[in-house]
Amino acid sequence: FNGRRLDLPVLDESLARCGMKLDLTGVRVIDAGGLFFKQNPRNLSAFVKRYTGIDHKDAHGAAADAEGTLDGYLAMLSEHSELRVMTLDQQAVHSMYGDDPDRLPCDLAGKLYLKGGEVYFGFGKARDKRVSEDAGYAQWILRASDPPFPRSTRECLKAELERLGL
Repeated sequence: FNGRRLDLPVLDESLARCGMKLDLTGVRVIDAGGLFFKQNPRNLSAFVKRYTGIDHKDAHGAAADAEGTLDGYLAMLSEHSELRVMTLDQQAVHSMYGDDPDRLPCDLAGKLYLKGGEVYFGFGKARDKRVSEDAGYAQWILRASDPPFPRSTRECLKAELERLGL
């Protein structure tokens, strides 16, 4: 699941560090995650269609995307009573971190979060671990180049590693 975007690139990078190359010549890789997302799109057009029943016109146009987002959000609130009883602040926390109000954003992408004055990973193999517990993973993120992690993620990690003296 998600092998094309995660597992194969990680395996390729790991083998390269050992002087080896991942050779998939003649190999067909079935990525169940890729199939799942084709069957269940996760984009704004699918969101608007799911909650409003209307096709999203002019996708990727700023005004149409803003309008589609608002229409979908309001329709989603109508359908999900548990969201309607939340304050906007609670919805903001829930949308990023589930139900943990002690989590604060560290980077714009939500890959990292602050809790109790420390930076935690919010994804991947080190999810919910402190950066201090897996500095190697942090270093890997800083070295990753295809695709690179967002600048705000890298800056947050660099600052945390400096704070830790690593």
